[in-house]
Amino acid sequence: MKILAIDPGIQWIEGKIVQRVYPRVGFAYIATVLSKEYTMKVVDVSAYQTTASQLHDNIISFSPDMVCITAVAFHHDEALETGRLAKKINPETTVVFGGAHPTALYEEFLAVGDVVVLGEGEKTIMEIAEKVKEHSRDWEDISGIAFKSEDEIVVKKRKEQLSNLDELPFPDWELFDYSKYLRIPSDKYGREICFYSISGMRGCPYSCSFCSSLHGTRVRCRSAESVVNEMEYNLKRFGAHHFDFADCNCTLEKDRFIEFCDILSERNLDIIWNMETRVDLVDEEIVTSAQHAGCQVICFGIESGSEYILQKIGKKYSVDQIEEGVRIATEAGLIVKSSFIIGHPYETAETAEKTFALARSLRIEYGMDLYFGLVDVYPKERIYEMAEHQEGCTWVEGMRNNWNAIQRNTATLETEELNKDQLENLYVTYTDEIKKIPAKDYYKGRTKTE
Repeated sequence: MKILAIDPGIQWIEGKIVQRVYPRVGFAYIATVLSKEYTMKVVDVSAYQTTASQLHDNIISFSPDMVCITAVAFHHDEALETGRLAKKINPETTVVFGGAHPTALYEEFLAVGDVVVLGEGEKTIMEIAEKVKEHSRDWEDISGIAFKSEDEIVVKKRKEQLSNLDELPFPDWELFDYSKYLRIPSDKYGREICFYSISGMRGCPYSCSFCSSLHGTRVRCRSAESVVNEMEYNLKRFGAHHFDFADCNCTLEKDRFIEFCDILSERNLDIIWNMETRVDLVDEEIVTSAQHAGCQVICFGIESGSEYILQKIGKKYSVDQIEEGVRIATEAGLIVKSSFIIGHPYETAETAEKTFALARSLRIEYGMDLYFGLVDVYPKERIYEMAEHQEGCTWVEGMRNNWNAIQRNTATLETEELNKDQLENLYVTYTDEIKKIPAKDYYKGRTKTE
Protein backbone atom coordinates (compact mmCIF):
# COMPACT_ATOMS: atom_id res chain seq x y z
CA MET A 1 0.00 0.00 0.00
CA LYS A 2 1.22 3.50 -0.85
CA ILE A 3 0.95 6.50 1.47
CA LEU A 4 1.75 10.12 0.60
CA ALA A 5 2.56 12.48 3.49
CA ILE A 6 2.30 16.20 2.75
CA ASP A 7 3.32 19.27 4.75
CA PRO A 8 1.55 22.02 2.76
CA GLY A 9 2.11 25.73 2.42
CA ILE A 10 5.03 28.06 1.77
CA GLN A 11 6.78 29.52 4.83
CA TRP A 12 6.51 33.31 5.11
CA ILE A 13 7.96 35.76 7.64
CA GLU A 14 6.91 39.40 7.38
CA GLY A 15 5.77 38.99 3.80
CA LYS A 16 8.93 37.24 2.60
CA ILE A 17 9.37 33.60 1.60
CA VAL A 18 11.97 31.94 3.82
CA GLN A 19 13.70 28.62 3.43
CA ARG A 20 12.63 25.97 5.91
CA VAL A 21 15.36 25.01 8.39
CA TYR A 22 14.35 21.36 8.83
CA PRO A 23 11.29 19.08 8.63
CA ARG A 24 8.79 19.26 11.46
CA VAL A 25 9.79 16.54 13.88
CA GLY A 26 6.21 15.45 14.59
CA PHE A 27 5.56 15.06 10.86
CA ALA A 28 8.79 13.07 10.59
CA TYR A 29 7.70 10.70 13.35
CA ILE A 30 4.42 9.97 11.52
CA ALA A 31 6.18 9.38 8.20
CA THR A 32 8.74 7.15 9.89
CA VAL A 33 6.29 4.80 11.63
CA LEU A 34 4.29 4.45 8.42
CA SER A 35 7.42 3.72 6.39
CA LYS A 36 8.07 0.61 8.49
CA GLU A 37 5.03 -1.09 6.94
CA TYR A 38 4.12 0.80 3.78
CA THR A 39 5.59 2.48 0.70
CA MET A 40 6.04 6.11 1.72
CA LYS A 41 6.59 9.35 -0.13
CA VAL A 42 7.00 12.70 1.62
CA VAL A 43 6.40 16.16 0.14
CA ASP A 44 7.42 19.18 2.21
CA VAL A 45 5.92 21.93 0.08
CA SER A 46 7.77 24.78 1.82
CA ALA A 47 11.20 23.16 1.64
CA TYR A 48 10.82 21.72 -1.84
CA GLN A 49 9.09 24.89 -3.17
CA THR A 50 6.47 22.61 -4.71
CA THR A 51 4.02 24.40 -6.99
CA ALA A 52 0.33 23.51 -7.16
CA SER A 53 0.81 21.84 -10.54
CA GLN A 54 3.80 19.86 -9.25
CA LEU A 55 1.80 18.68 -6.25
CA HIS A 56 -1.01 17.66 -8.61
CA ASP A 57 1.48 15.66 -10.70
CA ASN A 58 2.99 14.10 -7.56
CA ILE A 59 -0.37 12.78 -6.44
CA ILE A 60 -1.23 11.42 -9.89
CA SER A 61 2.12 9.73 -10.48
CA PHE A 62 2.41 8.20 -7.00
CA SER A 63 -1.29 7.21 -6.88
CA PRO A 64 -1.51 6.88 -3.09
CA ASP A 65 -4.11 4.84 -1.27
CA MET A 66 -3.89 7.24 1.65
CA VAL A 67 -2.83 10.89 1.92
CA CYS A 68 -1.70 12.25 5.30
CA ILE A 69 -1.70 16.04 5.62
CA THR A 70 -0.27 17.94 8.57
CA ALA A 71 -1.44 21.50 9.17
CA VAL A 72 -0.45 24.55 11.17
CA ALA A 73 -2.76 27.52 11.56
CA PHE A 74 -1.15 29.81 8.98
CA HIS A 75 -1.35 27.02 6.37
CA HIS A 76 -5.02 26.36 7.12
CA ASP A 77 -6.25 27.13 3.60
CA GLU A 78 -3.40 25.30 1.87
CA ALA A 79 -4.02 22.17 3.93
CA LEU A 80 -7.70 22.10 3.03
CA GLU A 81 -6.92 22.78 -0.63
CA THR A 82 -4.42 19.91 -0.64
CA GLY A 83 -7.07 17.59 0.73
CA ARG A 84 -9.55 18.73 -1.91
CA LEU A 85 -6.94 18.14 -4.61
CA ALA A 86 -6.31 14.57 -3.45
CA LYS A 87 -10.04 13.85 -3.41
CA LYS A 88 -10.56 15.44 -6.82
CA ILE A 89 -7.85 13.27 -8.36
CA ASN A 90 -9.20 10.12 -6.72
CA PRO A 91 -12.32 10.26 -4.53
CA GLU A 92 -11.46 6.82 -3.15
CA THR A 93 -8.20 8.04 -1.62
CA THR A 94 -8.41 8.21 2.17
CA VAL A 95 -7.43 11.71 3.33
CA VAL A 96 -6.22 12.05 6.92
CA PHE A 97 -5.43 15.35 8.65
CA GLY A 98 -3.28 15.70 11.76
CA GLY A 99 -1.52 18.24 13.94
CA ALA A 100 -2.54 20.78 16.55
CA HIS A 101 -4.62 22.89 14.17
CA PRO A 102 -6.83 20.11 12.74
CA THR A 103 -7.15 18.71 16.27
CA ALA A 104 -8.67 22.01 17.39
CA LEU A 105 -10.83 22.51 14.27
CA TYR A 106 -11.65 18.94 13.27
CA GLU A 107 -15.15 19.89 12.06
CA GLU A 108 -13.69 22.13 9.35
CA PHE A 109 -11.18 19.53 8.22
CA LEU A 110 -13.79 16.78 8.09
CA ALA A 111 -15.62 18.84 5.47
CA VAL A 112 -12.75 17.76 3.20
CA GLY A 113 -11.04 14.73 4.71
CA ASP A 114 -12.12 11.33 5.98
CA VAL A 115 -10.40 11.29 9.37
CA VAL A 116 -8.72 13.75 11.73
CA VAL A 117 -6.15 12.43 14.20
CA LEU A 118 -6.64 14.16 17.55
CA GLY A 119 -3.37 14.84 19.36
CA GLU A 120 -0.32 12.63 18.99
CA GLY A 121 -0.70 10.16 16.19
CA GLU A 122 1.98 7.49 15.85
CA LYS A 123 -0.18 4.62 17.12
CA THR A 124 -3.40 6.01 15.69
CA ILE A 125 -2.09 6.54 12.17
CA MET A 126 -0.99 2.91 12.00
CA GLU A 127 -4.47 1.77 13.01
CA ILE A 128 -6.00 3.98 10.31
CA ALA A 129 -3.56 2.66 7.71
CA GLU A 130 -4.45 -0.92 8.62
CA LYS A 131 -8.13 -0.14 7.96
CA VAL A 132 -7.28 1.40 4.59
CA LYS A 133 -5.20 -1.63 3.71
CA GLU A 134 -8.25 -3.80 4.47
CA HIS A 135 -10.45 -1.49 2.31
CA SER A 136 -12.48 -0.64 5.40
CA ARG A 137 -14.03 2.69 6.37
CA ASP A 138 -15.13 1.46 9.79
CA TRP A 139 -13.26 3.77 12.16
CA GLU A 140 -15.37 3.05 15.24
CA ASP A 141 -12.80 0.99 17.14
CA ILE A 142 -9.98 3.55 16.78
CA SER A 143 -9.55 6.03 19.64
CA GLY A 144 -8.13 9.52 19.30
CA ILE A 145 -9.83 10.43 16.03
CA ALA A 146 -12.78 12.33 14.59
CA PHE A 147 -14.63 11.18 11.48
CA LYS A 148 -17.91 11.55 9.64
CA SER A 149 -20.53 8.83 9.81
CA GLU A 150 -23.17 9.73 7.23
CA ASP A 151 -23.97 13.35 8.17
CA GLU A 152 -22.79 13.12 11.76
CA ILE A 153 -19.36 13.86 13.19
CA VAL A 154 -18.12 11.19 15.57
CA VAL A 155 -15.36 11.91 18.09
CA LYS A 156 -13.55 8.98 19.66
CA LYS A 157 -11.57 10.26 22.63
CA ARG A 158 -8.08 8.95 23.12
CA LYS A 159 -7.94 6.10 25.61
CA GLU A 160 -4.31 6.64 26.51
CA GLN A 161 -1.18 8.47 25.39
CA LEU A 162 2.12 6.82 24.64
CA SER A 163 3.73 6.19 28.00
CA ASN A 164 7.17 4.98 26.91
CA LEU A 165 8.55 7.37 24.31
CA ASP A 166 11.71 5.27 24.01
CA GLU A 167 9.64 2.77 22.04
CA LEU A 168 9.29 5.22 19.15
CA PRO A 169 11.73 4.82 16.25
CA PHE A 170 14.18 7.63 15.56
CA PRO A 171 12.84 9.93 12.82
CA ASP A 172 14.18 8.71 9.47
CA TRP A 173 15.62 11.72 7.68
CA GLU A 174 16.22 9.66 4.54
CA LEU A 175 12.51 10.11 3.84
CA PHE A 176 13.23 13.80 3.22
CA ASP A 177 15.31 15.50 0.54
CA TYR A 178 17.67 17.25 2.95
CA SER A 179 19.40 19.14 0.14
CA LYS A 180 16.31 21.38 0.08
CA TYR A 181 16.65 22.59 3.67
CA LEU A 182 18.58 25.56 5.00
CA ARG A 183 22.34 25.32 5.44
CA ILE A 184 24.17 27.68 7.78
CA PRO A 185 27.86 28.70 7.57
CA SER A 186 29.70 27.39 10.63
CA ASP A 187 33.08 28.66 11.85
CA LYS A 188 33.51 25.51 13.92
CA TYR A 189 33.21 23.17 10.94
CA GLY A 190 34.52 25.53 8.26
CA ARG A 191 31.56 24.85 5.98
CA GLU A 192 27.81 25.06 5.73
CA ILE A 193 25.92 22.61 7.92
CA CYS A 194 22.31 21.44 8.24
CA PHE A 195 20.21 21.57 11.37
CA TYR A 196 18.36 18.51 12.66
CA SER A 197 15.33 18.63 14.93
CA ILE A 198 15.10 16.32 17.93
CA SER A 199 12.48 15.80 20.63
CA GLY A 200 13.10 14.35 24.07
CA MET A 201 9.79 14.93 25.82
CA ARG A 202 6.09 15.57 25.36
CA GLY A 203 3.55 17.52 27.35
CA CYS A 204 3.69 20.85 29.19
CA PRO A 205 2.49 21.44 32.78
CA TYR A 206 2.18 25.20 32.31
CA SER A 207 -0.84 27.16 31.13
CA CYS A 208 0.34 30.24 29.24
CA SER A 209 -2.62 32.09 27.74
CA PHE A 210 -1.22 32.12 24.20
CA CYS A 211 -0.26 28.45 23.95
CA SER A 212 -1.92 25.06 23.65
CA SER A 213 -0.10 21.75 23.86
CA LEU A 214 -0.83 19.04 21.31
CA HIS A 215 0.50 16.50 23.81
CA GLY A 216 -1.45 17.68 26.87
CA THR A 217 -0.29 18.66 30.34
CA ARG A 218 1.12 15.28 31.43
CA VAL A 219 4.87 15.32 30.93
CA ARG A 220 6.49 12.21 29.44
CA CYS A 221 10.22 12.04 28.83
CA ARG A 222 12.49 9.83 26.80
CA SER A 223 15.42 8.44 28.72
CA ALA A 224 18.58 10.54 28.59
CA GLU A 225 20.44 7.67 26.96
CA SER A 226 17.83 7.29 24.21
CA VAL A 227 18.18 10.95 23.25
CA VAL A 228 21.98 10.76 23.12
CA ASN A 229 21.74 7.53 21.13
CA GLU A 230 19.63 9.33 18.53
CA MET A 231 22.12 12.17 18.24
CA GLU A 232 25.00 9.73 17.83
CA TYR A 233 23.04 7.70 15.28
CA ASN A 234 22.28 10.78 13.18
CA LEU A 235 25.88 11.96 13.41
CA LYS A 236 27.14 8.64 12.05
CA ARG A 237 24.41 8.07 9.46
CA PHE A 238 23.74 11.58 8.16
CA GLY A 239 26.75 13.59 9.31
CA ALA A 240 24.45 15.59 11.59
CA HIS A 241 26.51 18.01 13.68
CA HIS A 242 23.82 20.49 14.77
CA PHE A 243 20.63 19.68 16.67
CA ASP A 244 17.70 21.88 17.71
CA PHE A 245 15.50 20.54 20.50
CA ALA A 246 11.80 20.92 19.71
CA ASP A 247 10.92 20.71 23.42
CA CYS A 248 9.71 23.88 25.13
CA ASN A 249 11.01 22.99 28.59
CA CYS A 250 14.18 20.95 28.14
CA THR A 251 15.32 21.45 31.73
CA LEU A 252 11.98 20.69 33.38
CA GLU A 253 13.34 17.53 35.01
CA LYS A 254 16.74 18.64 36.27
CA ASP A 255 18.20 15.24 37.18
CA ARG A 256 17.33 13.79 33.77
CA PHE A 257 18.78 16.82 31.98
CA ILE A 258 22.05 16.63 33.92
CA GLU A 259 22.24 12.90 33.14
CA PHE A 260 21.73 13.70 29.44
CA CYS A 261 24.56 16.25 29.52
CA ASP A 262 26.85 13.85 31.37
CA ILE A 263 26.29 11.02 28.86
CA LEU A 264 26.77 13.39 25.94
CA SER A 265 30.01 14.71 27.43
CA GLU A 266 31.31 11.20 28.10
CA ARG A 267 30.78 10.17 24.48
CA ASN A 268 32.60 13.28 23.25
CA LEU A 269 30.53 13.52 20.08
CA ASP A 270 31.42 16.18 17.53
CA ILE A 271 28.11 18.01 17.75
CA ILE A 272 26.55 21.26 18.93
CA TRP A 273 22.95 21.79 19.98
CA ASN A 274 20.37 24.39 20.91
CA MET A 275 17.59 24.13 23.46
CA GLU A 276 14.57 26.01 24.78
CA THR A 277 13.41 26.33 28.37
CA ARG A 278 11.98 28.77 30.91
CA VAL A 279 14.07 31.32 32.80
CA ASP A 280 12.89 29.85 36.10
CA LEU A 281 14.04 26.35 35.10
CA VAL A 282 17.78 27.06 34.95
CA ASP A 283 20.53 27.31 37.53
CA GLU A 284 24.33 27.41 37.35
CA GLU A 285 24.68 23.62 37.37
CA ILE A 286 22.24 23.23 34.49
CA VAL A 287 23.76 25.85 32.18
CA THR A 288 27.35 24.81 32.96
CA SER A 289 26.56 21.16 32.25
CA ALA A 290 24.80 22.13 29.02
CA GLN A 291 27.72 24.24 27.80
CA HIS A 292 30.26 21.53 28.58
CA ALA A 293 28.12 19.05 26.63
CA GLY A 294 28.13 21.21 23.49
CA CYS A 295 25.06 23.41 23.92
CA GLN A 296 25.47 26.56 21.89
CA VAL A 297 22.21 28.48 22.26
CA ILE A 298 19.58 28.56 24.98
CA CYS A 299 16.20 30.03 24.03
CA PHE A 300 13.88 31.67 26.54
CA GLY A 301 10.29 32.64 25.76
CA ILE A 302 10.41 35.75 27.95
CA GLU A 303 7.47 37.45 26.18
CA SER A 304 6.99 40.49 28.47
CA GLY A 305 8.91 42.85 30.73
CA SER A 306 5.84 43.83 32.71
CA GLU A 307 5.17 42.00 35.99
CA TYR A 308 1.47 42.70 35.49
CA ILE A 309 1.35 41.19 31.98
CA LEU A 310 3.54 38.22 32.97
CA GLN A 311 0.97 37.24 35.57
CA LYS A 312 -1.99 37.90 33.27
CA ILE A 313 -0.61 35.59 30.57
CA GLY A 314 0.26 32.83 33.03
CA LYS A 315 4.06 32.92 32.82
CA LYS A 316 4.30 32.99 36.63
CA TYR A 317 7.87 34.22 36.86
CA SER A 318 9.24 37.65 37.67
CA VAL A 319 11.43 40.17 35.89
CA ASP A 320 14.12 39.43 38.48
CA GLN A 321 14.01 35.75 37.48
CA ILE A 322 14.28 36.73 33.82
CA GLU A 323 17.37 38.82 34.46
CA GLU A 324 18.95 36.10 36.62
CA GLY A 325 18.28 33.36 34.06
CA VAL A 326 19.81 35.39 31.24
CA ARG A 327 22.80 36.33 33.39
CA ILE A 328 23.78 32.83 34.48
CA ALA A 329 23.27 31.39 30.99
CA THR A 330 25.45 34.08 29.42
CA GLU A 331 28.15 33.76 32.06
CA ALA A 332 28.24 30.00 31.41
CA GLY A 333 29.19 30.75 27.81
CA LEU A 334 25.82 30.18 26.13
CA ILE A 335 24.29 32.49 23.55
CA VAL A 336 20.87 33.55 24.82
CA LYS A 337 18.05 33.93 22.33
CA SER A 338 14.58 35.11 23.26
CA SER A 339 11.22 36.25 22.03
CA PHE A 340 9.26 39.24 23.27
CA ILE A 341 5.58 39.69 22.47
CA ILE A 342 3.44 42.80 22.67
CA GLY A 343 -0.31 43.10 22.23
CA HIS A 344 -1.32 40.74 25.03
CA PRO A 345 -4.74 41.20 26.63
CA TYR A 346 -4.67 44.20 28.99
CA GLU A 347 -1.54 45.56 27.25
CA THR A 348 -1.01 49.30 27.64
CA ALA A 349 1.57 51.73 26.32
CA GLU A 350 3.25 51.54 29.73
CA THR A 351 3.45 47.72 29.85
CA ALA A 352 4.68 47.56 26.25
CA GLU A 353 7.38 50.11 27.05
CA LYS A 354 8.49 47.99 30.02
CA THR A 355 8.87 45.05 27.66
CA PHE A 356 11.00 47.09 25.27
CA ALA A 357 13.08 48.49 28.14
CA LEU A 358 13.84 44.99 29.44
CA ALA A 359 14.71 43.70 25.98
CA ARG A 360 16.96 46.69 25.35
CA SER A 361 18.80 46.34 28.66
CA LEU A 362 19.37 42.60 28.15
CA ARG A 363 20.63 43.24 24.62
CA ILE A 364 23.06 45.91 25.82
CA GLU A 365 24.38 43.96 28.81
CA TYR A 366 24.47 40.43 27.40
CA GLY A 367 24.25 40.79 23.61
CA MET A 368 21.07 38.72 23.72
CA ASP A 369 19.71 37.64 20.33
CA LEU A 370 16.01 38.49 20.35
CA TYR A 371 13.03 39.39 18.25
CA PHE A 372 9.73 41.14 18.82
CA GLY A 373 6.39 39.89 17.65
CA LEU A 374 2.73 40.76 18.00
CA VAL A 375 0.68 38.17 19.82
CA ASP A 376 -0.78 35.39 17.66
CA VAL A 377 -4.10 33.77 18.52
CA TYR A 378 -4.87 30.15 17.74
CA PRO A 379 -7.99 28.03 18.37
CA LYS A 380 -8.55 26.42 21.79
CA GLU A 381 -6.08 28.75 23.50
CA ARG A 382 -7.15 30.70 26.58
CA ILE A 383 -6.33 33.94 24.79
CA TYR A 384 -8.82 33.02 22.05
CA GLU A 385 -11.57 32.73 24.65
CA MET A 386 -10.48 36.03 26.20
CA ALA A 387 -10.92 37.72 22.82
CA GLU A 388 -14.30 36.05 22.35
CA HIS A 389 -15.48 37.42 25.71
CA GLN A 390 -13.64 40.75 25.35
CA GLU A 391 -11.52 40.13 28.44
CA GLY A 392 -8.79 42.72 28.10
CA CYS A 393 -8.81 42.60 24.30
CA THR A 394 -10.96 42.49 21.18
CA TRP A 395 -10.45 41.11 17.70
CA VAL A 396 -8.95 43.33 15.03
CA GLU A 397 -11.53 43.62 12.27
CA GLY A 398 -11.11 40.80 9.77
CA MET A 399 -8.65 38.81 11.91
CA ARG A 400 -10.97 36.50 13.86
CA ASN A 401 -10.36 32.96 12.55
CA ASN A 402 -8.35 34.40 9.65
CA TRP A 403 -5.61 31.84 10.14
CA ASN A 404 -3.69 32.46 6.92
CA ALA A 405 -3.29 36.13 7.82
CA ILE A 406 -1.22 35.38 10.93
CA GLN A 407 2.15 37.16 10.82
CA ARG A 408 4.29 38.30 13.72
CA ASN A 409 4.15 41.91 12.44
CA THR A 410 0.35 41.94 12.04
CA ALA A 411 -1.95 42.66 14.99
CA THR A 412 -4.68 40.10 15.64
CA LEU A 413 -5.97 41.71 18.83
CA GLU A 414 -6.49 45.25 20.08
CA THR A 415 -6.62 46.36 23.70
CA GLU A 416 -8.51 49.18 25.32
CA GLU A 417 -5.48 51.46 25.09
CA LEU A 418 -3.67 50.16 21.98
CA ASN A 419 -5.34 49.73 18.61
CA LYS A 420 -4.06 47.86 15.56
CA ASP A 421 -2.08 50.76 14.10
CA GLN A 422 -0.50 51.66 17.43
CA LEU A 423 0.58 48.08 18.10
CA GLU A 424 2.03 47.61 14.63
CA ASN A 425 3.88 50.93 14.91
CA LEU A 426 5.32 49.87 18.27
CA TYR A 427 6.46 46.60 16.72
CA VAL A 428 8.33 48.45 13.94
CA THR A 429 9.84 50.98 16.36
CA TYR A 430 11.02 48.37 18.86
CA THR A 431 12.40 46.09 16.16
CA ASP A 432 14.32 48.92 14.50
CA GLU A 433 15.76 50.14 17.80
CA ILE A 434 16.90 46.68 18.88
CA LYS A 435 18.65 46.12 15.53
CA LYS A 436 20.92 49.08 16.29
CA ILE A 437 22.41 47.24 19.28
CA PRO A 438 24.94 44.47 18.43
CA ALA A 439 24.05 40.89 19.33
CA LYS A 440 26.19 37.80 19.69
CA ASP A 441 26.40 35.75 16.50
CA TYR A 442 23.79 33.00 16.63
CA TYR A 443 25.34 30.82 13.95
CA LYS A 444 29.06 30.77 14.73
CA GLY A 445 29.14 27.24 16.10
CA ARG A 446 31.69 28.08 18.76
CA THR A 447 33.94 25.50 20.30
CA LYS A 448 32.63 24.34 23.66
CA THR A 449 34.58 25.29 26.78
CA GLU A 450 36.95 22.61 28.00
